[in-house]
Amino acid sequence: MVEIKWAKDKIMKAEKYVSKIRNEGKRKYAEAYMKYVIEGGKSPNGLSFGISTMAAQAVRMELGDILIPDFDDTKERDAYMKWYDSKHESILNKIEKYL
Repeated sequence: MVEIKWAKDKIMKAEKYVSKIRNEGKRKYAEAYMKYVIEGGKSPNGLSFGISTMAAQAVRMELGDILIPDFDDTKERDAYMKWYDSKHESILNKIEKYL
């Protein structure tokens, strides 16, 4: 796995998004998912937080848009994409618009 460099502004933006979520279960899921994206470990299940699959997907998509890692080169980006795609829905189009 590639070491990912997270820009502080992206983490702060993600934290701001999470803090504005009113539904407690959805907010707790967002906190857990954000921690998972940044630190790794086991991916949280939205149903265990009492939220719908669609609500969990909305959180993942929003945080996916915010938390796009900074890469020093294409090999790092490609390694991250391979790992991410093995765990989640494809985000290739999202990342390429930032390159």
